[in-house]
Amino acid sequence: MNIISTQTFGTIHKTNYNYSRNCGLLFNPQFSFDTVSFQGKRDLLDLSEKTIFSRIDKSIKNKSNFLGQGCEGKVYKIEDSEYCVKIPSNKLFSKKINYKSDFTKEVSEKDKINHIVARLGDGAVIMKRIEGTPVWKTGMDVKSAKKVAKDVAALPLTSYKGFLKQIADAHNNGMMFDPFNHNVIIDKNDKTITVIDFIDNSGLTFEELNPLQLMYLTSTNKYSTTEHKERIAKSILNAALEEFKPSQEPCLDVSQFDFNSYLKMLDSQKIIKYNNQMDKKLSNLVDMKYFELQGENNKEELSDLLTDIKNMVNK
Repeated sequence: MNIISTQTFGTIHKTNYNYSRNCGLLFNPQFSFDTVSFQGKRDLLDLSEKTIFSRIDKSIKNKSNFLGQGCEGKVYKIEDSEYCVKIPSNKLFSKKINYKSDFTKEVSEKDKINHIVARLGDGAVIMKRIEGTPVWKTGMDVKSAKKVAKDVAALPLTSYKGFLKQIADAHNNGMMFDPFNHNVIIDKNDKTITVIDFIDNSGLTFEELNPLQLMYLTSTNKYSTTEHKERIAKSILNAALEEFKPSQEPCLDVSQFDFNSYLKMLDSQKIIKYNNQMDKKLSNLVDMKYFELQGENNKEELSDLLTDIKNMVNK
């Protein structure tokens, strides 16, 4: 993870993407795992500390276990396990590094959001290894990039609903998605989208989350075709609309859904033409959902409006 600055320009409250582009986790081209069965093996975290440290020592000495590097450190696969270890960048060249000085499986909710399962000394951590392929990674060849672009567009609505809920859960726990497509992992077999990097924004103010725009910008790469982008854009919009069903508690405060700026962004990229009628209906939807959450009996009207919007989106 890396602390990144934010700035507002146009209608989108964006991250400084140049900084993120330089400091996002840069994955080795081999960061694409086949499904591995660990059946019959003891979980790494159930072993003795001595054995865990021995496994880590062995793994970080083997260059083939290197997965990637970001501003905060290098990540290595831990052999014969479903975990990886991150060694902080400020410790990489230090002779005093001692990740064996401490070990605990007691982790915070914020740690869990970042897939951390145990903490070691000197700021090193053990994380759950996420299967799949980043939307984009350094060294990715054209064929692979085109394939992942196609795979992302082919994912079902449930994948995008899960993507949105990860961003929402992090936001609701004082964290923000580091919006770069290096940090979005696609597993076409399990049909999942997993975010691997969230920033602790304690003490900072992120009034505009803009989740839909962040999802779209990080779900595409330079080989995503116009058709891919349109399918992704609609899937993201449909995933957000699912949160407005009558009697359902949205994963985010309704004011955080950036429908208006999202549509304008898509129009500026010539993906989906901006529709003033659609914009008004979405604004009404947000208001209507807000009043429903306040106790107003408008479920039938809300359901009708939601159906109308979905028909416009998916025609």
